[in-house]
Amino acid sequence: MHLINMKRLIVLCLIFTFSGCSSMRKNVVKNNKKVKIAIIDSGINPLSSLTPFLGKGYSYIKNESAFKDYINHGTPVSSFLILNLEKGIPIQIDSYKVFDSNFKTSDKILSGAINRAIKNKSDIINISSSGIYFYPLEFEALKKARDKGIIIVVSSGNMGKDNDQLSSYPCNYELENIVCVGSTNNRSEISKYSNIGKNVDIYTLGEQIIALNNMNQYEYLDGTSYSTAKITAILSSLINIFPDKDYQFIINKMKKQAKKVDNYLVY
Repeated sequence: MHLINMKRLIVLCLIFTFSGCSSMRKNVVKNNKKVKIAIIDSGINPLSSLTPFLGKGYSYIKNESAFKDYINHGTPVSSFLILNLEKGIPIQIDSYKVFDSNFKTSDKILSGAINRAIKNKSDIINISSSGIYFYPLEFEALKKARDKGIIIVVSSGNMGKDNDQLSSYPCNYELENIVCVGSTNNRSEISKYSNIGKNVDIYTLGEQIIALNNMNQYEYLDGTSYSTAKITAILSSLINIFPDKDYQFIINKMKKQAKKVDNYLVY
């Protein structure tokens, strides 16, 4: 991972237009209603460039704020999401802190955060994490989110494994509202670390992406976590454009905009 300065970011935005930089996108806003995005992660530091997009915060870690990211994950995930938004799309990012400083969580904590996001009428829940354990409470909460029409965007995992052989959750939960995202490089090749499998719906850039870290510095990062954030940004734009359509329409619209590479979809 390498830090970069603001001047270099401007040049990189010009070069890497495929990876985002919202200020350079065409304004496609169709309505002014904010798309509510729940980031279920390690917390989000309220950096000056993120603050205008931040809404409420809920921490499930004792004595820790939802707006304090000690492990540098929820902050760059949110930053990369914002960089990939179409210009002018109104969003509200709510922070649900579920990971402690050792990146540990539990079924009870995850399901509690998801249920709170449902109660708060989120449009999208972004879960840029994965694990090998089936969590029954989490699964039931995600089913409830499906019944409420909420899209769940999740990471395929960073183990370089086939999820058909070694399950990765939430990706492998068989729910129609889940969009599981893998990572590619800038040549649309699947990243070596990215998990694959039949439940991985789409792949997008996750290698050497640029995002703000929890120290308010731009940094090169890798991982399906950031691919997930990019797809959340794309889906947010589609929700704004098609506010009366259900989650199945929005997900299918996103897939139709992707390109077929070999036997997988790349956005």
